[in-house]
Amino acid sequence: MVEGLYLGFAIIWFQICGNAYSATFNCNQAKAKAKYDFIVVGSGPGGGTVASELASRNYKVLLIEAGPDYSTNNVTIPAFALVSEVDPNIRLDYLVNIYNSSANTRILYPRAAALGGCSTHNLMISVRMNPSEWNHIANVTGDTSWKNANMQKYWNQVENCKYCAKPNKYKGWLNVSLPMKSQPGLKTNEVLKALFDTVSASMPFNPNVNQKPMNSWFYVPTAVSKETGTRSYVYIRLKNVQDSTGSNLTIMTNTLVTKIIIENKTACGVQYVKGAYLYKASPRANQNGKLNNRKIYNVYCKHDVIIAGGQYSTPQILQLSGIGDKTLLQSLGIKVKQHLPGVGRNMQEHSIFPVVFKMNQSVEVEKGCTLGLTPTDPCLKTYQQTRSNYYSTNGALMGVLLSTTPQHKYPPEKVPDTLMLLAPFKFIGWKFPTWFQTVIQPPPNYISAVFFKAYSPNSLGTVKITSKNPFDVPNVQFNNDADGPIERKRRVQLIRFIRNLIQNKSLPVSRYLVTEDLPGPSYTTEEQLESYVEGYPTGVHACCTAKMGHSTDPMAVVDSKGRVMHIENLRVVDVSIFPKVPGYYPLLPLYILAQKLADVIAKDYQTS
Repeated sequence: MVEGLYLGFAIIWFQICGNAYSATFNCNQAKAKAKYDFIVVGSGPGGGTVASELASRNYKVLLIEAGPDYSTNNVTIPAFALVSEVDPNIRLDYLVNIYNSSANTRILYPRAAALGGCSTHNLMISVRMNPSEWNHIANVTGDTSWKNANMQKYWNQVENCKYCAKPNKYKGWLNVSLPMKSQPGLKTNEVLKALFDTVSASMPFNPNVNQKPMNSWFYVPTAVSKETGTRSYVYIRLKNVQDSTGSNLTIMTNTLVTKIIIENKTACGVQYVKGAYLYKASPRANQNGKLNNRKIYNVYCKHDVIIAGGQYSTPQILQLSGIGDKTLLQSLGIKVKQHLPGVGRNMQEHSIFPVVFKMNQSVEVEKGCTLGLTPTDPCLKTYQQTRSNYYSTNGALMGVLLSTTPQHKYPPEKVPDTLMLLAPFKFIGWKFPTWFQTVIQPPPNYISAVFFKAYSPNSLGTVKITSKNPFDVPNVQFNNDADGPIERKRRVQLIRFIRNLIQNKSLPVSRYLVTEDLPGPSYTTEEQLESYVEGYPTGVHACCTAKMGHSTDPMAVVDSKGRVMHIENLRVVDVSIFPKVPGYYPLLPLYILAQKLADVIAKDYQTS
């Protein structure tokens, strides 16, 4: 059930940056009297998975989410994913700093605040990590349970593969299908047919990229329920578990956690405030007037507080609670509970950049689609009748796995290092606030190749709070220079690959090409193309800001069980704990990681 404002806990009125509990407060007594076994902060793929799994195992769980319970067409219709990213009711606009050798640029970095977290607005791409990436986690933590062979069972518990030749007999809760494969427009639209013929003539088709990652093209596995044509995401799992377990799962939305309650190196609860759009990254935050003087609530748990705020909010909550680099905390007047210099460090990201081509006629998969932005959208009407048209897809025509040279030292196995998506619209990335307007502007005659370059060596990004105010957005700083010249040359190889594919006059799609719109035909030399990829930072897959590691690693924030170093009863379960950016797309790896840690946590307390 969704909890009301009053929970029977102490309610205190004071300045938000103050101390909510008295000098006589006793954490152990609070834990003993607590209503809940666990408190989970953040309801995305990490927190939502942990909360639902623990509740299904008969633990009492309180799940706290800063955003609303929001399940409109923008979220549930797969093709509306890009619309949901600009929906002011759930979006968070982070303006992050990107440093490179030529400039320090600020770019838009979209996040979501809603029940389900970023699973409410992402592209639903469900591609596995490569085996050696799981093995790497086992190596750096010294915990063999993270080896790929053992992680297979958690994949089975998560994924319900609707396209596999041999369906998963375990039938996990996340439905994954290939909705684009059945779209008739791929064969009836001249340009799209030529595009598929061109790609097919250039590389092999891969019927199941999750079983055999290799240089190939494939229909993109997407978290879409085939029967209903709707987004499959952790929100649905939370609702199903809530319905089936009754009071085991309590969900509080529009609730912002301001601090973890820690006494004598032990976490026993959290402080929070109630209200919608309190966080200043929300475009609606300024509608709430004065943010500072608000009621503060305390809530406690018997076992663990589990933080799952994501790559930015998790380090922010830890730092506000006195866990992080002591120099930063002391400079802001925050009492240091534990010096952990790795909090907010090690931030990594895929290198994401587009190459856009203008064609001489429409590339619409289905004619007249307006993504629900007009009252007479014919595609929406068809979708509501069939649940299987273009709106049941995420818009990606196909995926391509590619390898650049020289081969990366990590991962050690020889696997492709890039996922390329081909899409039938003009996509300029999230670099500019006006990016969405280019997606919907007519005419519909653009093909975009969007590259997700994996295994980039960047590791110098940081997340640092700038004040004691939990409503303030932290300073987020990427450092593209960490990638180095070899990595920039790899990205140039990708531009040359797609140019050779689309412009090759011996291949059918070249007949429809007008020009290259981005970066443009004037970019020809190695130096010019390097300047394009270096000066075109865009991304949505930041991670690793509270990394998992061994106790001997001074920069590790959590151990192999997600436990925060040197603090009892405090864990982190989200994308921030990956030691390295996972795979080609983090969604499925994160679900698997969270499923594994939910199992670990449940077993840790099963006899207590």
